Amino acid sequence: MVKTLASHAGIKGSIPLRVTIYFCADVAQQAEHFLGKEEVGSSNLLISSIKVPLKKEMKNMKDGKIPNPNTIYPIAGYDKEIYVKPTITNKNIIVGDFTYIADSEFESHVTHLYDFNNDKLIIGKFCQIASGVEFVMNGTNHQMNAVSTFPFYTLEGWEQSPPSVDDLPLKGNTIIGNDVFVGSNTNLVAPVELGNNSFIAAGSTITEDVPEDSLAIA
Repeated sequence: MVKTLASHAGIKGSIPLRVTIYFCADVAQQAEHFLGKEEVGSSNLLISSIKVPLKKEMKNMKDGKIPNPNTIYPIAGYDKEIYVKPTITNKNIIVGDFTYIADSEFESHVTHLYDFNNDKLIIGKFCQIASGVEFVMNGTNHQMNAVSTFPFYTLEGWEQSPPSVDDLPLKGNTIIGNDVFVGSNTNLVAPVELGNNSFIAAGSTITEDVPEDSLAIA
């Protein structure tokens, strides 16, 4: 069942607010792809409307500092919240400026992301990722058209040739838009797309796309 709260807030100068609440995996339609094909794989794939101040505006900034997306620890003296982008070492993870996670590191939260699968995790700018969030990528899927789903070829002592990529259930990238909130202990199971300004409730397991400006509870 899908429940929709369609309320057009009368806030001056704002875009009417649409909130869609999803229960379980029933989603009316997939989110429209907000990335152009040429942008997939690019490190500057997302453009934010939030202005980063110029030096001449420093006097109006907190502590006289300009926000720096290459800072790892944006809160002085606190190491349990980091900007993700400057910590990334995996070429298949692309993250926009100022996206943070409530943890001291990020990549351990991305599981089953293997080079031979050629899938990517793409996250936009200004996203807020709470503690305990897990990004489960395509490598978690076992071959379904063999005698057994058991991955003998990955374990020593078994004589089985690895399947071709065409025989593996690879389903696509996980793509997260700009200004997306992902609540604590959420599992995002590839492939999913979370639209701009969407909000994922804590403890959810998301296996379907979530449109922009929507609240997902699953």
